[in-house]
Amino acid sequence: MSLFVEVGDKVMLNGNTVVVTADIEASNGVIHVIDKVLLPPTIVDLALSNGNFSILVEAVLKAGLVDALNADGPYTVFAPTNDAFEALFEELEVSGISDLTSEALTPILLYHVLNGNVTSSMVSTGSVPTLNEDAQLNITASEAGVTINENSNVVAVDVQGTNGVIHAIDKVLLP
Repeated sequence: MSLFVEVGDKVMLNGNTVVVTADIEASNGVIHVIDKVLLPPTIVDLALSNGNFSILVEAVLKAGLVDALNADGPYTVFAPTNDAFEALFEELEVSGISDLTSEALTPILLYHVLNGNVTSSMVSTGSVPTLNEDAQLNITASEAGVTINENSNVVAVDVQGTNGVIHAIDKVLLP
């Protein structure tokens, strides 16, 4: 399972839990007191808690895919960063998600999701089916890293949730 930690004026866990007292020494470790019980996050919870995925979250909400991605899965999500979405908006000459319809977003978003919990150690070169039944991803795995469709690089791996795993990518994939 993954835990998203943000350090600023206060330490936040998973975007909504605050460390209220830190560094209490114990004989077998250190205790940090938090303001609520941490529940294991789904892939949607992980995306919601990470500001680098705010545009992806906006797109998932607009396309009505939150419930589907909160389902049992497991799923593997190749999640475009905000920078990836900004590059797409520039390419499409639109100002943001508000300029795209849910009908246009749905096949694009489903193209980023695989059935199964595929961690980085399991990724291999080849074509794989996506939840967009009309399109497959072409994955190239090498010592240099993982590339998808020859133009998108995996930039962070193995953000594990209860119902799947997220790998961050630097370009929005278009079917």
